[in-house]
Amino acid sequence: MKIALVEDRIGRMNQFIDIDIKSIENIQIITETDLSDLKIDLDQGITIKLDMFDCLIFHRSALTNTQREIIKTYCKTNKKALVFFSGGISSSFYNDSTFPYLLINSKDLYSNNLKMFSDHSNQHNIINLLILQYGAKWKTNQLLLIKENLNLRFQLKTIKRITDLKIPKNQIKDFDLDWLDKGDFLEINEDQIKQFKLTLDKLIYDSI
Repeated sequence: MKIALVEDRIGRMNQFIDIDIKSIENIQIITETDLSDLKIDLDQGITIKLDMFDCLIFHRSALTNTQREIIKTYCKTNKKALVFFSGGISSSFYNDSTFPYLLINSKDLYSNNLKMFSDHSNQHNIINLLILQYGAKWKTNQLLLIKENLNLRFQLKTIKRITDLKIPKNQIKDFDLDWLDKGDFLEINEDQIKQFKLTLDKLIYDSI
């Protein structure tokens, strides 16, 4: 898995990070002249320089709004993982409904989570942005968020379809429930919701 890290403020990166990021083989830092060339391409709608990467990590303010939209469209079309980071992002946000997409604060990105994310990508040949967001406890944190959503929607009686369970696509297989693979808009009944809750509680217990 090859990862592009696009950063126009190398000094800020060096200030935050404790690891030798340049020694991480599957991360390519794009800055200075390479970044300028990439932005010129993006202004013309050219994205070929991004094709070699499996995950794109951009300093959000290094790009114009138009350039960001071109990159989002590119990642949606090609199902590539995309991360925008900035010091102005107060809390991280993850969504994988159309493609894996993460907004994250610069300090949270430039942490040991980045090395962990890189190592996991190499070892398992997959991109898991939740590791950037939560680190080693990514699975526990995400399961707890699923449970929080489940409890709230169950009380409000708004769980009608699989999509209402808010399960990240990379965690569906962990539940080992055949009906979860039948499509986001499949209607589910109360027995299935109870079955899901029991499985969720077990997964949380096992992950701690």
